[in-house]
Amino acid sequence: TMPRDEAMSYVMSTAVAVVVASVVLLLIGLGVSILVGTNVAKPIQQATAHALVLSDGDLRMNVPPAFLQRKDEIGRLAAAFDRMTGNFRSLVGSITALSEQVAASSEELTATSENVQVTSSEIGHTVNDIASGATDQAHNTETGVRQANQMGDIIDDNVRQLANINDASDQMRRRITEGLSVMEGLRQ
Repeated sequence: TMPRDEAMSYVMSTAVAVVVASVVLLLIGLGVSILVGTNVAKPIQQATAHALVLSDGDLRMNVPPAFLQRKDEIGRLAAAFDRMTGNFRSLVGSITALSEQVAASSEELTATSENVQVTSSEIGHTVNDIASGATDQAHNTETGVRQANQMGDIIDDNVRQLANINDASDQMRRRITEGLSVMEGLRQ
């Protein structure tokens, strides 16, 4: 049998070896955990930051190419954000183009309504002039004068309605201009 001191020495050296091995393994495990955690947490933090920028309406920021090249869940998440950003940009571009078309149509409508208003006003004045100069005509002419006055009233009513349309067109143009300014602000 082994002397007691020698056995105690062997137990102590084994205990020290186990403690040293445990500390080394713990440090290796900690290092691996930090490395894995950093490789997962940093891209998620950057994806979250990108999502916050998008939620504020800023479509200028692109997903970093390094994340798009990854073959894991982070890469798929980055690709989804990249597609979403592209779709948002396309949508804003389409809305802007449609707004510009509406603004152009509104301007054309305003010009047309102004021309119709002027023409209708001239016709109304002419009809009133004819009606006032026809008082010395015979009984059959009086019937024509009454009908001409009715037509003049209808034309005057049309002129008032066209003026209302013109006012509405002006309001629409101002709103479209304001909307384009807002869209331009969002695009930037």
